[in-house]
Amino acid sequence: DFEKGYQSGLSISTEEWQVMKYGEGSVLEVSGTDSGNTSISFGPNDFSDGTIVFRLLFVNFNGFVLNFRGGAETYTLYLAPTGGEITLGYGSAANDWELEPFDDGVRAMDFSENAWYDIKLEAEDSRFTLWVEDQKLLTVEDSRLKQGETGFAIQYDGTVLLDDIAVYQAS
Repeated sequence: DFEKGYQSGLSISTEEWQVMKYGEGSVLEVSGTDSGNTSISFGPNDFSDGTIVFRLLFVNFNGFVLNFRGGAETYTLYLAPTGGEITLGYGSAANDWELEPFDDGVRAMDFSENAWYDIKLEAEDSRFTLWVEDQKLLTVEDSRLKQGETGFAIQYDGTVLLDDIAVYQAS
């Protein structure tokens, strides 16, 4: 969380971010740029099995991405509020980062601006389960990637607030 007024444990690619007061506490505000994405790296560089949790609020709609087990290839959770859907899939530099949804990896979702969403992604071997607001939305399987980096990306003119980011790696 950002209650001390600063961020720690995050590496942010641009200056389009700030820790700010929101309600009774502090959050991280992150915006994309006209020329592309703002990315944030966090957690271990060798994430494999475990849980990634965070709270997210869309201030301005645009795409929001969670990459995990990443590198030159990555698994991606893509939240597309303007398209009204959530996609869990695979992307790679070799495929120009075009997201390939997993079988049964797309769900319709009506997002609201200025509403908080509790997101939880569980990774166990080749199985990934996504929870939003304590509701299980989807479970998919893929065995291509075993471990890698974790990070967020905010697309173009999108702005989000983030809070309570945590990575729990299974032992």
